[in-house]
Amino acid sequence: MEMLICSEADFRSGLWYCKAMEGIRKTASKKGVTIRETDENMIFDLSGEELFGNRNRLLTVIGASDRLMERLIPVCRAKSIRMLFLNYSLITPSHDSSMVIMDYYDTMDRIFNYYSAYGRTHTALIGVNPDSATDRQKSKYMLAHGMNDHIFYNNSGIADCVDKFLNKRGSYDSIIYTNDIFMLAASSMLRDAGVEVPSEMWAISFSDTMLAPIFSSPLSPGISTFSVDHEELGKQCAELWYYLSKSSADINAVVRVRANFYPSASTEYRHMPEHTPESDAPPEHTFNFYSDQTVSEVTDLENCLTRCDETDFRILDCLSKGESRVGIAMKLFISEGTLYYRLRRLCKLSDQRTVNELTQLLRKYL
Repeated sequence: MEMLICSEADFRSGLWYCKAMEGIRKTASKKGVTIRETDENMIFDLSGEELFGNRNRLLTVIGASDRLMERLIPVCRAKSIRMLFLNYSLITPSHDSSMVIMDYYDTMDRIFNYYSAYGRTHTALIGVNPDSATDRQKSKYMLAHGMNDHIFYNNSGIADCVDKFLNKRGSYDSIIYTNDIFMLAASSMLRDAGVEVPSEMWAISFSDTMLAPIFSSPLSPGISTFSVDHEELGKQCAELWYYLSKSSADINAVVRVRANFYPSASTEYRHMPEHTPESDAPPEHTFNFYSDQTVSEVTDLENCLTRCDETDFRILDCLSKGESRVGIAMKLFISEGTLYYRLRRLCKLSDQRTVNELTQLLRKYL
């Protein structure tokens, strides 16, 4: 078996990419799977048969920008190539795409609950790259919780993004950096602007590279981080690829790997509380779908129809057309006693008291 991996050139120099590939190779080796790396140009230029031969057309894609994916995904679909993404979240998931990603929603939830536990309740997300799929997940959390005005986008450079934040500096007691590369630059700019961390403002950064463990060294900028084990991401990717490539079913799957928290000076080295209070995000309105009378009627009808044989269906068809019981018995060549028994059973299955109620239910929905 051969695992074809496509990656964007800009990502291959990153240590996180090397660690992810290390995890893939270790798992693939145990399963007797060979690895072949390529880039998007080969996917664009070669046919599906040239890329995969008679093998299952399953392409692994590691870390790509939205800009590239807008071109790559349609090409793969045109060539009937299924996709497995590592460290990339699709804007619109589909049946031909699977993902292995850091659990960004869970991480955002943990950050807000952590801040709330220590009395930090006014938080900004800064450094969102509009072309980044991972940043999209972080901003999506903010938008879902009504915090649109607390997102600072990196549309024209780090300095400009930091300046926009500084204009609203007094509104916040905590910040979330979108990644550690942005954080290293932005934290020095904030320090030069007189922002005192942690006395004035707490800070936590996502660590999308491999810098988080280094932050405990004497050279550390002192920022607490959430980081995923990229080797584990790679292992899970290879496991999922193996499962999907062996399956004949048309299925997709999403594997989310939980991030680790590394506390540092920017949050006073406070560890994640064992039980964190809920953050101040607006409560979500929930509605019990099954309390709806219409839903109840449809499920009653479904319960009846799934237990019908051919004769039952013909009886129901006659009822919905208004035919008499005598006429139905004669038409189906069954006795009135048999018809009576079947009607009682159908009423019971549909939770209707009378045949008239059953008839009304049929006419209402069928």
